Amino acid sequence: MAAKEPKGNPVHVRPLSKNSTARNGERALSSAQASWYVMPTAYVLMKCEDGTENRIMRSLAGSANITEMLPTIGHYDLIAKVSSSTIDEMDDIIRKIHRDEKVRAAKVLTMNDWG
Repeated sequence: MAAKEPKGNPVHVRPLSKNSTARNGERALSSAQASWYVMPTAYVLMKCEDGTENRIMRSLAGSANITEMLPTIGHYDLIAKVSSSTIDEMDDIIRKIHRDEKVRAAKVLTMNDWG
């Protein structure tokens, strides 16, 4: 029998493992129920200093949270897909992008409702 999708905001639910319990108002789900859960995801558009695109791509390539990165044509030079299991991890990688002195501007497009 297929698990029914739980009602409510999926950001506040997490899979229930053998040794974990719900905390801080979270609803714990069985692994079958959590199969629909989508990790927080964002796309980061970056405008880079001329000629630094490859260096920026290499510097961010080692991050486990950046699942894709591609050069673009137009106003922005690079686009990165950032996924993480928590919003805090997402914030850390976005801060790393903003701190890079060769990234002149960055626009973050979130893909999930983190309510």
